[in-house]
Amino acid sequence: EAVKPGLLFGVHTFRPAAGRGDRLFEGHAFAAVVWDAKRQMAAGVERDTNFRGPFRLVWLDLQKQTRRELAALSGYVGSLTISPSGTKVAYFTDPETLEIRSVEKPDQVTHVKVALGPYAWDPSETRVLIKRGIGRRSSDLMWLRLSDGHVEPLLHSLPYWDFDLSPDGAYVAVTSPGKRKLEVFSVK
Repeated sequence: EAVKPGLLFGVHTFRPAAGRGDRLFEGHAFAAVVWDAKRQMAAGVERDTNFRGPFRLVWLDLQKQTRRELAALSGYVGSLTISPSGTKVAYFTDPETLEIRSVEKPDQVTHVKVALGPYAWDPSETRVLIKRGIGRRSSDLMWLRLSDGHVEPLLHSLPYWDFDLSPDGAYVAVTSPGKRKLEVFSVK
């Protein structure tokens, strides 16, 4: 979802057995955080609590509780994700630009022109499956090739309410507008 102006978050842990939690990264506020549970890492978009200065893309080590700034961003409107390999992060800098950045070499940046919307990484990390349009609205699904921005419709350009791509990239699960039925299709 798009960033809501004036809304920032902290990162906390909670231990149910102890009945308490702790704040991680004290003094840092985030517009978005996305977890890479396998590697116990996270990417975050940080913002000053007084809303001055640029958004900052940061890489968070949850075990060591350390943060590394990757880049100051020209803008951020939402949809922060980490690629399946954990080597790239992607986000929208404005409603028409998806930016993909290397975690290890943050100066390696790719910009792709596409309308803002939810997306899922293909395991090859060469493309994403995107449902163009903000909010909870029905729209068509498109494969977006990251190298050149080429889009290719999926499932005959029919509109869907929601979708998810299987971890192996072989199937897509969709829900149609106004229906509560989950359908699964092969996409290979």
